[in-house]
Amino acid sequence: MSLDVAGIKASINQLLVNGVTESRQGNKEAALKSFKQVLTLDFNNEVALLWCATLTSDPFEARNYLKRLLANNPHHEMARTYYELAERRCAELDNLLSGSSLLKQWRNDADDTSSIPRLGQYCVQRGFVTELQVKAAVHYQEYLRQQGHNEKLGDIMVSFGYIDQPQLKIALDFLHTEYNNRFND
Repeated sequence: MSLDVAGIKASINQLLVNGVTESRQGNKEAALKSFKQVLTLDFNNEVALLWCATLTSDPFEARNYLKRLLANNPHHEMARTYYELAERRCAELDNLLSGSSLLKQWRNDADDTSSIPRLGQYCVQRGFVTELQVKAAVHYQEYLRQQGHNEKLGDIMVSFGYIDQPQLKIALDFLHTEYNNRFND
């Protein structure tokens, strides 16, 4: 049974209220979950994007949320201020990690000649995950392959809690459509 527009708006409003309430009670994870649920219903909801950016402990993820918000509303002053702070923190972390041999092992940069974005790239572009989360999942996938297990990257990202099943479905549907459009015409 699908919700009508009024039902979707009511669901969004209830999730926003739940998220704020959970946050004020110190339940950061529950609050973040509510705001992420809003984003599955309304991908560019400014309130949810701003709350997700402030609740996450990952500055790369915060930056992605704020970038989405600013793409739709470049005049949002609070988002602009938070984005600049997140950008500085990301630069600091990049600088710290640039010499890390572990990070170099996790690097699995996409083939720039490919016209089809990989699952991880697409999820980063949509703001579902951070680059570091994708690299961690890829690293774990490689580890599992060495152990004789063949797990899909999307399933790993879901099991780690980086994305949920609806986000994985959105990404896979997009990639499938993109593939068909490019190679089956």
